[in-house]
Amino acid sequence: MRASSRKLAALLATRLDEILPPSLSARAEGPRLSIFAGGEAQGGSAAAVLVEDEDDELDARIETAVRAMLSGVQDCVIRHLGEPWPESGRQGALPMPGARVEQGLVHLWFGDEHAPDVRLTPFERSRLME
Repeated sequence: MRASSRKLAALLATRLDEILPPSLSARAEGPRLSIFAGGEAQGGSAAAVLVEDEDDELDARIETAVRAMLSGVQDCVIRHLGEPWPESGRQGALPMPGARVEQGLVHLWFGDEHAPDVRLTPFERSRLME
């Protein structure tokens, strides 16, 4: 069994739709995660393909791919809104994306891992496998 970039993009699109500003939506297009506003693509990330590079351990690949994808989405949303996103509880701080695989769950957040500004719904690592 191997990890699927298409499945990762789809799982992240679903979770991002829960937290994106109402004017934006996320959509998986194969291994690419795209952000849309009014039907127009605003950008996104193709970093999901990193999970298919079998040079590193799977959990490390998942964490790297998720952080890169969340960072790409964050940049896209900031360009579209013209202001920092997501909002941070700390003055002037932009919450950085994070990911950790622990006990078979993929945890995602923006900000400090232990007190995130935004936490996305985790998913089971097994859902990435083909």
